[in-house]
Amino acid sequence: MEDILASGKARAIGISNAGIPILEHLSKTWKVVPAVNQIENHPYNPEHELKKYCDEKGILIQAYSPLGSTGKSGAMAHAVSRCSRQARRCPRTPF
Repeated sequence: MEDILASGKARAIGISNAGIPILEHLSKTWKVVPAVNQIENHPYNPEHELKKYCDEKGILIQAYSPLGSTGKSGAMAHAVSRCSRQARRCPRTPF
């Protein structure tokens, strides 16, 4: 991937589902730090330590399943629905 980046055929390198052990292993040989790490990240799986590690290395986090994964999305949908009902009861903001 670094050769492809150097050739100009790619603008950035990204990785997916890499936890801290994988990133530490890769960091021993990479010449270019990945621009992004795509991970499952949502309120039921916040990945705080991985986020902190990536921040320290300058790697952005891109979340997939930001509203929850299979089995959890129902609970998240319920919370969103509850918030929506509450918002309808409140007067609108001036914006």
